[in-house]
Amino acid sequence: MILAVAVSQLMRGQEFKFTTGSSGIIKIQSLFGELYIEGISGSDMIISTEDYKKPPPRADGLKPLYSDKEDNTGIGLSVLEEPEQVIVTGALKQSQDATYHIKVPESIDLVIDLSSPWADDITIQNIKGELDIKSLNSNIELLEITGPAVIHSVNGRIEGNFLSISQENPSSVSTVNGIIDMALPAGGPANLEIGTNNGEAYSDLDLQFEKSEDGDMKRIGGNIIKGKLGNGGVSLKFISVNGDIYLREK
Repeated sequence: MILAVAVSQLMRGQEFKFTTGSSGIIKIQSLFGELYIEGISGSDMIISTEDYKKPPPRADGLKPLYSDKEDNTGIGLSVLEEPEQVIVTGALKQSQDATYHIKVPESIDLVIDLSSPWADDITIQNIKGELDIKSLNSNIELLEITGPAVIHSVNGRIEGNFLSISQENPSSVSTVNGIIDMALPAGGPANLEIGTNNGEAYSDLDLQFEKSEDGDMKRIGGNIIKGKLGNGGVSLKFISVNGDIYLREK
């Protein structure tokens, strides 16, 4: 059962503060404004915006009809609590024109659904928890992450860097039409799979590629090549159908 959170709320200008407590996951959905998410120490989630426009005074006492979510933050968002997770949802149409800065506990897991064609771009920085992000058109920037991460975009680009590579679970970064441009620690460690059907892959990493019997680079399924970064480790995949892939040394 979804329950409204008993929030610790601080409203200075346009800011909302919430203590995540025992929740291990923050899920963001149906939020179409531009997002900047940063991991910080502590257990608070702090959402701020400088350009959210509240509904007109004429709407006072009336309920918006385009969403079944209630704005319980004062900045166009719904924050609800389920067992072990917090759900952040755009509650008013005005939220899709705003830019939101969201600070979250750096070790929390994030599940973000940007599969709407109206979703804007997202930047994620300094998150040490797991990331699960899917996008239709949004560009995704990942800065100083560790994974495990499952990141997918249809038309947007994915770029950024891994601060380190978590060995806990496999990670994958994939697109259909967008490019991938990521920097990785020189020593990994990771077992890489790299593949693009109609693009090209470029790298300055010191990769140890598997070789076939004739000495050529070993390919799996025609377009996938495998190589070790450092001494090898967790599986890390970079896959695009039509886009180029750029893998750089961090």
